[in-house]
Amino acid sequence: MTNDALHDRDRKRVAKMLDYKAEVHHHTDKEIVICENRAYHMLLHQRTDALRACGNANWKKCTYCEKYDSPDNLRIRKNGEISHRKCKNEYNQMYRLRQQLKLIT
Repeated sequence: MTNDALHDRDRKRVAKMLDYKAEVHHHTDKEIVICENRAYHMLLHQRTDALRACGNANWKKCTYCEKYDSPDNLRIRKNGEISHRKCKNEYNQMYRLRQQLKLIT
């Protein structure tokens, strides 16, 4: 039996024992984390991506420039948008210009 088949079989066996909302997060090929729900699973991915990209799992990625930065330097909105104030302002400025050009033509 291959490693992948064994891994799949083990994952299915564990999943049967878990609450239906639980998700399995593969930290490495040999390590898994049982997540209570999809939100926690996605949080693990976000923190892992940040750690790999900038060395700090607590940093967030700006929606507009896609650079990681400290949450102290970012605006985090209820709708999930995370941005530098400067990036958001530049985006809004360009959006307004595009709208004005549409009115002219």
